[in-house]
Amino acid sequence: APLPKPRTNRTTATKISASLISKIENNESGCDLKITALIPFDHLSQLCQALSTNESTERLDLEGCGVGDKGCVLVRDLLTNNKQIRHVDLQMNQITDVGCRYLAEILPRNNTLQKLYLGYNDIRDDGVYALIGAMRPRGQLEVVVNGNTHVSDQALSRLDRA
Repeated sequence: APLPKPRTNRTTATKISASLISKIENNESGCDLKITALIPFDHLSQLCQALSTNESTERLDLEGCGVGDKGCVLVRDLLTNNKQIRHVDLQMNQITDVGCRYLAEILPRNNTLQKLYLGYNDIRDDGVYALIGAMRPRGQLEVVVNGNTHVSDQALSRLDRA
């Protein structure tokens, strides 16, 4: 007899649909949620709103979704309310130091977040220093900023020690 297909804990979507929002609101989105295409700001807003009360998703992957600095406000607000999400991937999203400052605002108040991926954005030293200044004591949060060509080695080494 064929083995039963294992239940997946990942939801992957190319757009923010009503059915996806419903899955998220009903805690049926699994522990890993990945969006694989550019999403308009209002759709990102709907996604973050739905996730704010979600209790099943622990990893949010928005790599290359066009989040930008404005979207970092939505992610910050999401992380204010959601205490399940442990990993957020915001790589390749045209985020600058401004977006880093928005994200830094939540870091002292969110004890759940363990990894924040910000690689391959438009971040400079000021953004990295804003994040370092807001981070909890060493070892509780890993912030990854590889691939940001304007971040100095000095800022990277300070981040490693944060």
